[in-house]
Amino acid sequence: MDPNSRQRRWLRRMMLLTGCAGAIGAAPTMAAPIVVPGLPPVCVFGCAPSNPGSPSGPAPTPAPTSPAAPALPPPDNAIPRCSVRGRVARAAPAGPSTQRRAFGEHASLRYFSGRSLCRRADLTRAAGVRYVREDANWGEIEAHRGRFDWRRMDEVFGVAAQYGLTVLPVPDAPPRWAGPSERNLPDDIVAYAGLTARVAARYGPGGTFWVRHPRLPYRPARYIELYNEPYYPEFSGGHPDPARYARLVAAAVPAGRLANPSVRFLIAGESTYTPDGGHTFGNWIEGMYAAVPGFGRLFDGIAVHPYSDPAPPTFYDPTSGALQARRLERVRAALVAHGDAAKHLWVTEVGWSTCPSSCVNERQQAADLRSFFHLTRTRWRSYVDAVFVYALQDYRTSPVREGHFGVLRLNGSQKPAWSALRSAARRG
Repeated sequence: MDPNSRQRRWLRRMMLLTGCAGAIGAAPTMAAPIVVPGLPPVCVFGCAPSNPGSPSGPAPTPAPTSPAAPALPPPDNAIPRCSVRGRVARAAPAGPSTQRRAFGEHASLRYFSGRSLCRRADLTRAAGVRYVREDANWGEIEAHRGRFDWRRMDEVFGVAAQYGLTVLPVPDAPPRWAGPSERNLPDDIVAYAGLTARVAARYGPGGTFWVRHPRLPYRPARYIELYNEPYYPEFSGGHPDPARYARLVAAAVPAGRLANPSVRFLIAGESTYTPDGGHTFGNWIEGMYAAVPGFGRLFDGIAVHPYSDPAPPTFYDPTSGALQARRLERVRAALVAHGDAAKHLWVTEVGWSTCPSSCVNERQQAADLRSFFHLTRTRWRSYVDAVFVYALQDYRTSPVREGHFGVLRLNGSQKPAWSALRSAARRG
């Protein structure tokens, strides 16, 4: 049976148990309950009151943070018109698979606007990729509760589409009213579920953005990645917690699927994590499964970031604490152990830095990327569907290492890794 059909049946069953009105696949303006296993039911877009005398009991109280229904996108002329060289097919390409992998880049499109955004998208397309991973910065979209500003994301999706690029959005970076900082998981998971639903309804297949922009090449977001690296202290307030993240997923995915049943969801996967700065270690995947009953029903794939910098991707020592690319095999093994072998992996970040000291040189960076791409075609062929290289271009930053992962140098000239990426992307 189609796993999405099972998911919809499960959601319907949950809806009946909670006594809320709503229909699977309905627009987010309709009543739709969001059931988080182990938590009281909440309503992201508002629930119709049930009959107080019914066996299901009174309807849940709508969450006070429930935002209004999303507004339609701005007019078509809000999107820059780029002078695109070559032909871009209007129809969306087939989704990624183990037969035809998706190759993407971290192009940082959202930091550009107008003509500079067009030039950046053109440069990204020249690398041979057809996907880009972009933060859907919640703090920018909804800086004030219930007031949404989609201009930045609309511009990114609109320009990317003109160049035949499909965006993988990553809703993250909560506003201050929803969490302690943008580098932490939100405290208000209901509001995050609402954001996820809006992103799905707006940019997913058949979404309002595409309805209002029919002249654009059709490049809907078929996948949404839920948060960036919550297993690292840098993005979890210093204390990663797989149970907390799993509850976030359990709220966001049903909301997103109710808003747009065609969208698929990737969760953040890692082999281990440390909640206390390296004193103790835990199993990230097992922690998520243990926290939420039926957790496997709540996602369609796992996003992994198997950095091994500066070691090559072929290096593997299970007893070593160093970063190793092949640790993604442990993530895969955990999925299989839980009966979720059908769920594949997306490598949504990977790369090697060419910083001036303690990093690889440019020739080795290219060799490591080629080796990694070879592993996706051979050893990992049956379960890795996508590879997103970090990053398109070097940039100035501190620490220095972070700013030298690009396949282009700071001045825009090509490193050898540029050719390695183009060749792999063409091959698929």
